[in-house]
Amino acid sequence: MRRFFFIPVIVFVVMAAAIILNSCISTNKLTTRNYDHLYKRIPTATQFRGRVLHQSDSNSLYIFRIYLPGLKYEKSEEDEEYYEATYSLFYELYSSYSSNVLVDSSTVVYDDSLYFGRDKFLTHQIVLPVDEGLKGHMEITFTDKNSGKKIHRYYRVNKTKKPGQQNFLFRTPNQRIHFPHFSRYYKEYRVEYRKTQSQLRAEVFPAGAFSIAAPPFVPNLKSETRVETKETVSLVDNQIKVSEKPLLYHIKTPASRQAKGLFYTAPGDFPKAGSVETKISALRYVTTNKEHTTIQRASNPRAALEDYWHEAAGDSRRAFNMKEKYYERVEMANILYTSYKAGWKTDRGMLYIVMGPPDIVHFYENSEEWIYGKPGNIESLKFRFERSNKPFAFNNFVLDRKEEYRLPWYKAVEKWKK
Repeated sequence: MRRFFFIPVIVFVVMAAAIILNSCISTNKLTTRNYDHLYKRIPTATQFRGRVLHQSDSNSLYIFRIYLPGLKYEKSEEDEEYYEATYSLFYELYSSYSSNVLVDSSTVVYDDSLYFGRDKFLTHQIVLPVDEGLKGHMEITFTDKNSGKKIHRYYRVNKTKKPGQQNFLFRTPNQRIHFPHFSRYYKEYRVEYRKTQSQLRAEVFPAGAFSIAAPPFVPNLKSETRVETKETVSLVDNQIKVSEKPLLYHIKTPASRQAKGLFYTAPGDFPKAGSVETKISALRYVTTNKEHTTIQRASNPRAALEDYWHEAAGDSRRAFNMKEKYYERVEMANILYTSYKAGWKTDRGMLYIVMGPPDIVHFYENSEEWIYGKPGNIESLKFRFERSNKPFAFNNFVLDRKEEYRLPWYKAVEKWKK
């Protein structure tokens, strides 16, 4: 009798273990994780840069740059005259956006000794076994071993038959890798396509041809899918030069119409909203038509802009804090969401600036979801952005607009005026 008693118990235990294991696996999926930390402004955000570069049909690179003064250095056990930093990079490469199937994972550990006069930035690269056709995602964790601080990053990896942004590498005049796909500080950049020395060409668009995002309850009435190109040019020595006006370069190789990359150029200190013109334009989300027109047409737009913030805040100190917060968000929107137009002009940039970073972010294969509030709370706001390839696919997500967003939007705007 005992024998027959234990059989169902064993079966039950095995089934329970399987259920628990399956639960653990499913909660590990990309679609169930909260990636809100990727959209938070943190001090280390500008000190770590990373990107995926496809080199051949079977190999890709993960290239990352660290800011050495941001690491914690401790006395070496072997020689007390030297201070050392130890840091590691752990990566997981998955076969699809929502899969738990690992293509590859590894941890690489580095040691560094600090000495006077050394370059403050250091670049490393790791070879990844990415075959042609893979469309998955990669997550990395960078850890400063001495301080225990961690930085997390997430990347969509696309190596399909329609190659795009991850096939191009940008370099500064001093040959350093330039990680963003937009200009910053330098007047020119060199473009490389995989390992080849292909002569590249580009369609050049005026950035002003692309419109600012409409409020979340207003349908997208203006189409940007038929924007006329300013000109088609061959890039001399594969160089892109920054002009006085913002431009978008849609880069192609002569051999393939599919190899397309984007590079957005803007004069000044982009991604910051440095110029008065940009600051006034980016203020459009929280101003009425009359207020915005008044500031634009003022004989002294800079003074009119200051007057607007002072009137909205009520006193100089609060006006300064509000203004700093607003344009900080404009800068972060440019860093995070710039695609074929400046990030502040995009749907995600619009919500980020006015409503702040979302509390919950979920990624899906062709979309992402933002939630403001707690899960399951009836008062929480949920926004969904769908990937779009019109007019260009890279980093382009369009909001699913709804009338129900009207009241929450106006409430959020009003908070900038109280």
